Amino acid sequence: LMFPAFNLDSRLSAKDQVLAIRFDGRAKAYMLDALAAVGVVNDAFADRELVIVADRLSRAARAYDRGGHEFRRGEQARTLVDESGAVWRVEESALVREGVGDVRLARIASHTAYWFGWAAFFPNTELYR
Repeated sequence: LMFPAFNLDSRLSAKDQVLAIRFDGRAKAYMLDALAAVGVVNDAFADRELVIVADRLSRAARAYDRGGHEFRRGEQARTLVDESGAVWRVEESALVREGVGDVRLARIASHTAYWFGWAAFFPNTELYR
């Protein structure tokens, strides 16, 4: 870093980028490099099920409510497939089940940040491994 940083957390490198989520006073962070490598992460945090979808090239990542489903990457761009084989479109505000337009799983608020900045404000952040 080019300047002193408050409360450095050595669990990650200071400039690692994370996707961070907060629920009910708790925080969890996911390394963007790890998310980009796997593409789809089904997880649970603070009594909520979520799926994180990441783009391998841009490393952009978004979190969505999982609604009890287990997702994997679909064959078409910007799609997921659930445990029953149903296809879901990845849209900006929600996951939308194809053929059933009113079935939507909402996007979950998240933040992309450098680890040193996030950890300074949320030192008890849980890390996804």
